[in-house]
Amino acid sequence: MQTSSSSTTPLPEPTNEQTMKLSFSLIDPESHSMHQPTEEQYQAIYKQFPTSFMINFSPPYLTIVCETLPATHPPSIGGLPCLLTTNQASVGDYIGQRCLGPAHLQMQNEKEYQLWVVPPFSERVEVLSQLPAGVSEIAWIGYRWLLILDSSSAEELPKELPQTIGTRLCTYTIEKPPYAYSLRKPVGAPESYLCQRLYHESDVGFTECYITGHGCRRIPTNVAGEWEYVETIWVDIRRDGIVDGVVEGCLSTALVDEHGNQHASVSILPSNVSEMFAPSV
Repeated sequence: MQTSSSSTTPLPEPTNEQTMKLSFSLIDPESHSMHQPTEEQYQAIYKQFPTSFMINFSPPYLTIVCETLPATHPPSIGGLPCLLTTNQASVGDYIGQRCLGPAHLQMQNEKEYQLWVVPPFSERVEVLSQLPAGVSEIAWIGYRWLLILDSSSAEELPKELPQTIGTRLCTYTIEKPPYAYSLRKPVGAPESYLCQRLYHESDVGFTECYITGHGCRRIPTNVAGEWEYVETIWVDIRRDGIVDGVVEGCLSTALVDEHGNQHASVSILPSNVSEMFAPSV
């Protein structure tokens, strides 16, 4: 089912902190910047998950490692998307691997990218256009750049990738981060920010999702050596910690904010849902 700004279906009330009866937020309401929990806030979160033994602030997620997983849990804690796992090795799914090429990417207009401030799409295009062709997409996740490589380029390409872009660390990954969908941002869509709550409407009702990155993807054109650059946003779409299979199987859908404004659509290539960043399960 496709949701649009003309939908008359009422959106649910926000349920982040209230769901867990927490009195704090980990996102500044004005700057939208994230911050690590204080010791007191860590203890409050531990109390909500009696079998948990590790909490990791791994932007844009708060990752909680438990001995056994609870039956259900809220999709976010303190405004940050929440991942629960029993595997310590899965902490930091968005970390990626260090690039092994030159120390710095020389850009025509050097930028000192501000933490949690989304670079304009034109700047993301500039960055991606200067990277090797084996890099299919880049994403800004608030404090560094993450590069997505084609699997065919995985062996030698890391030796060509810059270790920093602007003043920020640059890492790469071949495997798609769990829960991450890379969705096309429609032309004229409103400005959005990291960890902003969006909604997906399906036959089971509304599912909350969260913006976890702002990207740029390039697609080959019919002209050799030329690319089409499309703006993407990365979103985390889950329900009680489970990837929303309804989205995974849709040919078209939309993600809207609390005002009904559309921020993203599924199709990144015409009628090709497989080009989404499907989660690894």
